[in-house]
Amino acid sequence: METRTPVQTEAAPQKKSNLPLILGIVAGILVCCCVLGVAAYFLAGSLLPNWSDDVPPVYNDADGYTGNADELLRTDALNLIGIYEELQLGCADLSLVSGEMLVFPDPAGDGSWQETWQVDACGDLRQYTVSFTPTSGGTDIAVTFVK
Repeated sequence: METRTPVQTEAAPQKKSNLPLILGIVAGILVCCCVLGVAAYFLAGSLLPNWSDDVPPVYNDADGYTGNADELLRTDALNLIGIYEELQLGCADLSLVSGEMLVFPDPAGDGSWQETWQVDACGDLRQYTVSFTPTSGGTDIAVTFVK
């Protein structure tokens, strides 16, 4: 009869989990994204013009203005047009040539109205639709380039 000696087998090494490594990489990426987002926020704020602090209003009174907006609203709307003109077309010399009612305020509605404006932007006449919407905190203004 033959006797056999038991064979000893080594236990296979346990596989290490990659979970801590993966979590560390994900956390690092999230931290980098947050830092980049905060940096982009502050950088964008410093690159965009602050029209209210260091640039005088571009508003010039127009003899041809027959709209409903007071001087402050006209100044604010023209400044919005000035931002568009400077960023899109590189023009910083802007003045209001004329403005007239397009849609009159409805006393039964929200009181909003629209005007069509013609502005002189660096010697070129451009047309905008300017919308005014009264709110509890003032008046919202939207400008749309027409031609």
